[in-house]
Amino acid sequence: VAVLSEQKGIGYLLEAISALRQRHETMRFAIIGGGPMEESLRRESASLGLADVVTFTGWRTDALDLLPLLDVFVMPSLWEAMPMVLLEAMAAQRPIVVSDVGDNARIVEDGVSGLLIPARNAAAIVDAVHRLATDPPERQRLGRAARERFEARFTVDRMVRDYESVLSAV
Repeated sequence: VAVLSEQKGIGYLLEAISALRQRHETMRFAIIGGGPMEESLRRESASLGLADVVTFTGWRTDALDLLPLLDVFVMPSLWEAMPMVLLEAMAAQRPIVVSDVGDNARIVEDGVSGLLIPARNAAAIVDAVHRLATDPPERQRLGRAARERFEARFTVDRMVRDYESVLSAV
């Protein structure tokens, strides 16, 4: 779920999907969103022979409604600040594979509430997605932990309490 730009690292995801399809013939992938790289990513997907396993949805107004339908949420960004979609995936109780850039490591605890991987590393995406594909209890555990971490640290109520605490100290 992303604006399809260089920042989002979707080319690395496509490379990983090419390898994953050999291990997991029934896997399917949705790239939800649009943007300046949409057409080039569609062409890259076709050139990798992924037309039967990758669906590009284009821009969607209901992207948040689609998150709960995903077995795994993968975010291979090359750089980020604090990505809202990562928090939304956590709120949707999805197991997460996310690149270790920007604030991602502050948001997701590696191995606890998601899997952190190095950026620009398709092999790491393959390993993480394969791990989750072959371990349904781990997917469920990570999804629950992601939701719990979201509720404990990233809700509006939590933000308001934190602001009140700071302001009352002043």
